[in-house]
Amino acid sequence: MAIFTVEATYRLPIFRHTTYVARDVAHACRQAIADDDWQHQKKDYESSGSTYITGVWRGADAAYGNAAETVPDEFAGEDGIVLSTHQLLATLNAAIEAWPQFDCDDVVPGADLVDWFGQWRSTAKGVAEAAQRHLAPNSDTVRQRA
Repeated sequence: MAIFTVEATYRLPIFRHTTYVARDVAHACRQAIADDDWQHQKKDYESSGSTYITGVWRGADAAYGNAAETVPDEFAGEDGIVLSTHQLLATLNAAIEAWPQFDCDDVVPGADLVDWFGQWRSTAKGVAEAAQRHLAPNSDTVRQRA
């Protein structure tokens, strides 16, 4: 049996009621968004979301210490729409970490880049397709391939 550190999350709405003097509704809303005084906040336990998994790592107490495992789709989001940020960041960081030569003006061998990019693109495509599966049923603006 393997050992995993699992980060489970649920959304707990925090709200406040504050009175603002404003020109119109939009101005009052802008003031509320800009207001960082949450001293009198209230927690809305009745409206909290379902539990979902936001990260999995191999090993005990391993969160953020090494590469995240892929979270199975069935556990990856609250109500099927929140994706694992760790998976998306891991995919992007793979490109950044694998090719530090792009941080300078030196010439990078093209053949090596093409081979590596082909493998990375396959991973990135899988992450993007998983995101699309989660978003498509709940989105009015689904990007279609031409």
